[in-house]
Amino acid sequence: MNAHAAFNPVKPRAYFTTKHVISRMFAEIGGPKRVAERIRKKLKQTYNYSDPQHPAEISFAAVCDLVVAGARAPIEHLCTLAGGAFLPSHTTNEGVTVLAGRACVEQAEFVAKLLDATGDGKITAAEALPLLKDLDDAIRTLTCARARVLADVECGQ
Repeated sequence: MNAHAAFNPVKPRAYFTTKHVISRMFAEIGGPKRVAERIRKKLKQTYNYSDPQHPAEISFAAVCDLVVAGARAPIEHLCTLAGGAFLPSHTTNEGVTVLAGRACVEQAEFVAKLLDATGDGKITAAEALPLLKDLDDAIRTLTCARARVLADVECGQ
């Protein structure tokens, strides 16, 4: 059984509600028992956090701890609420100039493909998926460059 199948709540949760996101987060961590151990709460209290008929709310600090442990549901939810999307970047030791150069190339390739795809005035579904992948790759590279700049500043470089 994988971690995503470990928690299957019986009570239905309305999609895009806080309790639904909490239930998804619990499944990502491996279920309520593992969550309870991680955040040092009793199992019953932990179940209450995901129960749509219970007023209990999990603390933001506990959610942050679960994100560090690998939960992505709360990040995806907050990004959607903010009008964006969550695109995790990969870790790299490459310098910011290498990353910036790669980002320029990826962006140029994306723009060329976009212009080619919109030559007829519209983007088809078949054209959209490869375009989105290329765009996401360029954004991830820029995100890596941003992380590299922050890491360099934190290290005093």
